[in-house]
Amino acid sequence: MLSLPKSSRQLWLAALASVLSLLGWTAQAQTTFTNGLVAYWNFDGTLLDSISVFHGTARGSVPIPFVDGKAGFGKAIKLNGEDQFVEITGGQPDDLAFAGGSMSIAGWFKVDAFDTSWQALIAKGEGSNWRVHRNGATDSMAYAGGVGEGPAGVSVNNGNWHHFVAISDAAAAVFGTALYIDGVLDTMVATAPSLAANGRAVMIGENPDARSREWEGLIDDIAIWDRVLTTNEIATLYAAGAGKALGTLLGADTKPPALVQALTAGNPNGVLVVFNEIVSLATATNKNNYAVNNGVTVNSVSPGQNGNSVVVNTTALAPGPVYTLTVNGVQDVAGNTIAANTRAQFYQVGGVIERRVFDVTGGTLAALTNSQLRHPISRLRHRPTNGNYVFFISSDDPSNLFLSTDENPANKKLIAAETVWSNTRQWNTSGGNSDLTAKRSDQYAGTTWPTANTITLVGGRRYYIEVIHTEGTGGDNVAATWTTPFDAGDPADGASPITGAYLSPFGTPGPVTIITQPTNVTVLEPLPATFSVVASGSPPYSYQWLRGGNPIPGATGPSYTLSPSLATDNGAKFSVQVSNPFSSLTSSEATLSVTPDLSPPSIYRAVASPGLNEVTVVFDEAIGSGGTNIANYSIPGLTISAAKFGGILGSGGTNVILTTSLQTTGSVYTLTVSNVQDLAGKTVAPNPSVASFTGFKLARGAVLQKYFANNPANNIPGLTNRVDFPNNPTFTTLEPAFEYPPNGGGEGGENYGNQLTAFLVPPATGDYIFFLSSDDPGRLFLSTDENPANKKLIAQESSWSNARSWLTPGGGTSTAEEKRSDSFAGSEWPTPNVISLTAGKLYYIEAIHTEGGGGDNVGVTWIRAGDADPANGSLPIQGTNFFTFQNPDVSTVTITISGPTNNAVFPVGANIPITANAIDPNGPVRRVDFFAGTTLVGSDSSSPFSVTWSNVVQGRYALTARALDRYGYVVASPKVNIIVGTPRPFVYFVTADPGPLTFAGDNAVYQRLLSRGFDVELARGSDVPNDGSTAIGKDLIIQSSSLGSGTVENADPAGGPAIGKFKFLAIPAIEWEASSQDAFGFQAANGTTLVGQTNLNIVNATSPLAAGFPNGLVTTTTADPSGADAYSEGQPTGAHIVATITDDPSQAVIYYYEKGDKGFNDFVMPARRVFFFFGDNTVTFATAAGLKLFDAAVDWAANITVSTKPTLSVARQANGSVTITFTGRLESSDSLTTPSWQTVTGTGSVNVQPTGQGKYYRAANP
Repeated sequence: MLSLPKSSRQLWLAALASVLSLLGWTAQAQTTFTNGLVAYWNFDGTLLDSISVFHGTARGSVPIPFVDGKAGFGKAIKLNGEDQFVEITGGQPDDLAFAGGSMSIAGWFKVDAFDTSWQALIAKGEGSNWRVHRNGATDSMAYAGGVGEGPAGVSVNNGNWHHFVAISDAAAAVFGTALYIDGVLDTMVATAPSLAANGRAVMIGENPDARSREWEGLIDDIAIWDRVLTTNEIATLYAAGAGKALGTLLGADTKPPALVQALTAGNPNGVLVVFNEIVSLATATNKNNYAVNNGVTVNSVSPGQNGNSVVVNTTALAPGPVYTLTVNGVQDVAGNTIAANTRAQFYQVGGVIERRVFDVTGGTLAALTNSQLRHPISRLRHRPTNGNYVFFISSDDPSNLFLSTDENPANKKLIAAETVWSNTRQWNTSGGNSDLTAKRSDQYAGTTWPTANTITLVGGRRYYIEVIHTEGTGGDNVAATWTTPFDAGDPADGASPITGAYLSPFGTPGPVTIITQPTNVTVLEPLPATFSVVASGSPPYSYQWLRGGNPIPGATGPSYTLSPSLATDNGAKFSVQVSNPFSSLTSSEATLSVTPDLSPPSIYRAVASPGLNEVTVVFDEAIGSGGTNIANYSIPGLTISAAKFGGILGSGGTNVILTTSLQTTGSVYTLTVSNVQDLAGKTVAPNPSVASFTGFKLARGAVLQKYFANNPANNIPGLTNRVDFPNNPTFTTLEPAFEYPPNGGGEGGENYGNQLTAFLVPPATGDYIFFLSSDDPGRLFLSTDENPANKKLIAQESSWSNARSWLTPGGGTSTAEEKRSDSFAGSEWPTPNVISLTAGKLYYIEAIHTEGGGGDNVGVTWIRAGDADPANGSLPIQGTNFFTFQNPDVSTVTITISGPTNNAVFPVGANIPITANAIDPNGPVRRVDFFAGTTLVGSDSSSPFSVTWSNVVQGRYALTARALDRYGYVVASPKVNIIVGTPRPFVYFVTADPGPLTFAGDNAVYQRLLSRGFDVELARGSDVPNDGSTAIGKDLIIQSSSLGSGTVENADPAGGPAIGKFKFLAIPAIEWEASSQDAFGFQAANGTTLVGQTNLNIVNATSPLAAGFPNGLVTTTTADPSGADAYSEGQPTGAHIVATITDDPSQAVIYYYEKGDKGFNDFVMPARRVFFFFGDNTVTFATAAGLKLFDAAVDWAANITVSTKPTLSVARQANGSVTITFTGRLESSDSLTTPSWQTVTGTGSVNVQPTGQGKYYRAANP
């Protein structure tokens, strides 16, 4: 391999270009562009592939607009960077994977905004799949195609059109992958690529494996080849910047147009006909070129929304039969005629489904369905074939699939379920250990279909189908597919779901109608004015708002907001044009009335900054552009050099940040403001106005935490490149230790980033080692002095770790070495991995962290060099070691929840009013946010502060209110607990982790409890106080064996067995930590564990903890492949033993105590206690019988009555006697005419000798 010194990028690329020339790469004869061309999207008013079948489908809340593209290229698509992208739904997804092969992608793009790291231009996925995207948070592009990205290249964030070619060469003849920008090699990777399939559909403007990376800008003329393009071909496409549309290089168009789709889209009197290219309007709208069978007449043909589609208007189409459309005579713009008698079948269906989203606290199916939010999703219409159908469900997280026996939703039956979670379109497997039999209708044990697992449907008949799905955190998806009588075998993972050709939304199809017209709006200047419309008919809808009859750019949603509304807008008239694929309608006009703002602005307060070089001026309303004129401000003793608008928590133009010369800590300054006007042109009153502020003071005991919400780019550059970082956070807090959220856990939110800063004071001179733990990525910086400008990177977390997991990474690319400053290879410290600090000296320290979904945390601890490493779970650096600059002018807000009262009880579905008293004697409170746990219920911006939490589902909730003052300080109220309905017991689940759970067994138990509707609070054993008081108020304690027994025990001062933290609590408890049996008072010493077990022996079948199993062996687990997992066992005193180890009856594996029973040393049990046989991960191997026993233990401990049907069987023995085996209680009677049932003595089985007289037996519950 040629090796070149990388002294400069330009020199290196020049040398590479010479090498390419010497190798003859540029001298290849130019092949035709049709050679190896696989797909081509010219975006000239259509998302169709103009040379093959890889047609695109628009995604997003509003239609993707076609706009003028690069000169000479026709149209391009413009994506909004929010939720718009094109999904390639035509063809098979992995036909564009090029697994093991080579490929090239070319196209044009223009950047409107780079506001998210790794924004995707076009992508197949992550890992060994290919993607063209923004290079991290830089202004350049990157390509990964079977191997990782190359280095950052030239900037493309300049508003100009740019051309790209991305290449993967499996042979690595010259390079493995390369990215050309504007005809010039930009970056390359020498390593040979290895492309792979992933079952994902290609997306233009998004990444299917890493969502929320939407492109913001224009895209045009995208093409893909299954070979390596030559440099001559690249130069031809770029054409010295002028560019050549690929369509002009493919030679004369001799291919006739083809019919892509015929779909009514819900139109009862027409068919939307889509061709694969733009067609001649004269031929395509000639009604004589179309015919429909079944007696349907073609009345006329109208142009469609794009040049490749028309609407064939017909007489009425019935919802039952299959129709055939025949097309003749239609030509493309080149004069090629469609093949004679081209046909397509269609039904009278909508082609889409209805999706409804609900914000439901709890994240479980029970929480969703108990909220009475069951809604119709779609009607399903079949191919005209009678036969048996099999349905499959795939989702993340749980879901249920229903099908009605007809089109009436009241007759729906549960036919399949996702019990845990699966990756997208994972029909036959599961990423989350779901029950695979439950995912398919022909094997689901819980089906309620009348003929069980056989679903026979009638061709052409309509059936109602519905999916209910919930999502907690992390990835999310839901889809259903089927196999029909036409299909052989199960669908492959990644196969398409049921297509729109067989689906209609539940509702009335037809042309667009407007059921709620825009209404007149009256607002006070300069408040925003919002107009909205509600449409009906066949979706999807597109919207274009009009002002005075003229289109408003970008106003393409069901509502439009004008902000600000000025006096000059008074009398303006607004309307909206609503369209679906075959009709359009313009609403009535609504008039805007603006009441002039006659009140002048005033100053609320002025606040200094921790950097001692800024002051924020807070007005009581939004002000105009004159607010940033520094001539309007003066501060004696300071020089003002700049002014800008800035905001905390949506200050809405009320805050102006002044940059000043260095302020003196603790000094009081006077700010004078003159001539500043609000948006209505009113001048500040009085004019001038005066406000005072104090320079921040250095105070000990806290760390400054700045929180930045709405940060979908889950990486450090995505946070630090934000315009509001670091000076305009969503909110700030002062933390008592170098950690967030506090106390090593909690839930700080999702899709956020934060920064923790302080001045560190070492207690002694010497060498120190720092440890970082975060979920997700984190960076730790330390300055060589107190100056933040001298900060150095000393440790990092690449992916994630559990809270306070100082030594052990949790997953992804995190390593133990990078998490600590003495082994981090990327250290920027002057003496790399040796950090020497001086006692009493101030050192600036900073941690930056981002969070996507799931658990979240960031924390830092330290040790003196030579000391033992900190244990995972040990405390972070405490606040006594830090100083921070704090505002002497602290927030004076006080806030309490005045209703509801603590422990109030409400019925399910209640609408609960929540009110708060929030008072700031120094000015108005900007906003109060109301929370149920960590879920935002609502906000109110005016006193009295209140919201109504509507249709609340069953559960327990902790309500808090957070008041936001004008500067952005947040003050939280005390917690108020409420109960809605009669929720399942509240479980306090104590493990080795605070969440996320790292033991597979703990996670399986957690998911089991949630799936059964229990409320569960996770707790780490080491965080539980010695008296166990954090469990008070819960209904059941479950203690896992994943924790070290010492973390939930205290030594007995008298020298006896350890004393468990929960031993004396009058709360039922289940535990399977063998070494904690003594701590609960079950036995004298620690218990033991036994590996290699799969069975246990039921010895008390009458106990409810036996779950209805008879005495004898029960297979409770499958074998652990590693042979490491074990059953926990013990020899308790005074317990009721339900099951023992198979070959050792002295070792109990399931036993219990009733309240008041005596254990070891006559300890009286204060509540029900259960010992269960699980080990750390036993539940992951549990059989259905093992899980049934666990459920029975939970139900008994929590005092839940579960009716278990008794069993009875009879067997005649060789000696003529009869053995009766039973569960429950055995009863006998001599007659059934006048029965007199008597209890038969015996447990599990009895042997009866026939006497010649009739005898009747039955089994009953005890």
